[in-house]
Amino acid sequence: MHDTHRAAVAGFYETHPINEDEILQKLSGRGLDLGRLTEQELKDFDQDHYGGVEAVEALAEAAEISEGQHVLDVGSGMGGPARWLAHSFGCHVTGLDLTDSRVLGARRLTERVGLSGLVKFVQGDATRMPFPMSNFDAPNADAACARRVRSNTPLAALTGLNEPIFVEAARFKVVLGFLLPLVAFAAVSTFLGLYVGTALYIAATMSLQGGYKWWIGVLAGVGVALFFFVIFEIGFKVPLLKGPVEAFFGIY
Repeated sequence: MHDTHRAAVAGFYETHPINEDEILQKLSGRGLDLGRLTEQELKDFDQDHYGGVEAVEALAEAAEISEGQHVLDVGSGMGGPARWLAHSFGCHVTGLDLTDSRVLGARRLTERVGLSGLVKFVQGDATRMPFPMSNFDAPNADAACARRVRSNTPLAALTGLNEPIFVEAARFKVVLGFLLPLVAFAAVSTFLGLYVGTALYIAATMSLQGGYKWWIGVLAGVGVALFFFVIFEIGFKVPLLKGPVEAFFGIY
């Protein structure tokens, strides 16, 4: 990472709203004794990611993390996932984060809940890994936990970072499943008008992608088109693009 980018990232997290002071204030507001804090109490305030501890547990189970293993948490932040891994699975966790204040805050929170023997935090740049990956059984990066293949497997191979960037065939098929109907909708609407295009689009997607019976798709499509007609043409007096079908019924 370039020094300018490194400084920008670190600066952003120096002022991040989820920080040590904010966590402690919320704990105090809950009436908890900060001198006798437990990980079970802290976990509700230090998980700076979606899904909470349930997500951490799901990733850990997918990675087959177990007692005594050594886990690397890249981008460890305030240390929430690292502490919960150690607390729940009995593993050793090393948290790596770029921002000094978050590393120091994570250490102090870890001391408060008595997990310093299992969890440590290091300030460093993940693009310049300060220790060999062979030291760890599994990497965890807040949102992606890779299953261990063997202890000397490179981090890129474990996390899938060495896979081709371009989308694979199966995923590309899913993308096309949504993209092509939209292209068809635009093309059909140009010639047949927006209302007919909308009705056909909804009917086709409900039947072909949603698995509904064709007549349900047709009814839904016509219903939505009529709803839009009433809203725009009658309610707002805003005429939208029409085609030969509307013209046949004298609607302009």
